[in-house]
Amino acid sequence: MAGMRPLTKEEQGLVLAGLDRMRDRVLFLTGLYTGFRISELLSLRVADVWKNDEPGRAVTVSRRHLKGGAGPHASRLQSRSIALHPMLRAAIATYLAPRFEGRPVDGLEVLFPSRKGRNQPIRPGQAWHVIKQAAGRVGAERVATHSLRKSFARSVYESTGHDLVVTQRALGHRSILTTARYLDASEPEVCAAVMAIEGPVLAGRAPTPVATPTHAAISFGSMPPALNGLPI
Repeated sequence: MAGMRPLTKEEQGLVLAGLDRMRDRVLFLTGLYTGFRISELLSLRVADVWKNDEPGRAVTVSRRHLKGGAGPHASRLQSRSIALHPMLRAAIATYLAPRFEGRPVDGLEVLFPSRKGRNQPIRPGQAWHVIKQAAGRVGAERVATHSLRKSFARSVYESTGHDLVVTQRALGHRSILTTARYLDASEPEVCAAVMAIEGPVLAGRAPTPVATPTHAAISFGSMPPALNGLPI
């Protein structure tokens, strides 16, 4: 899903508001707040998120449901747990309470059931279609289910002050290079970072402030005042 991109916070709100079914809204939020892949999300059972008559404090995906968990190198993997964000816990409570009203909670029920088949989750293709359609209605292109994982990566990276190691651990990547690819910076971000570099301070002279131009306004036809008189 290399072609998918993360959603901005504004897009997240718009897509969430455009999802009609509570199941789909909780699926969307679970992806945003846990960073699990769509196959991992659809493997979840009620018992994975519901403990002692309330949403749990964390959700765990077992090794066999992780990417590569059923392959020849499965022994290298461990189950992955993510703390449940308060907003996600509230959404899960709202989602599950009506389902079990008047009867005991069945922890073996799938968290995101399909209408087809008894106790079967929706298929990854259906989830992809639901998110893709909702994003399309608000004009968000190159957005589908894997965008939720990429949005999670960006959120963790920003909330930790750009800590790549913590972001890698949150995503469950074996290689930090894979994590770095999830955080590909846009051209305006790179431009802003370059323009924010502080220049040399000349002895006995206060640095001259230089206005930072926008990406579209950058011109290389003149030098900023701070460089006047310097040998280039």
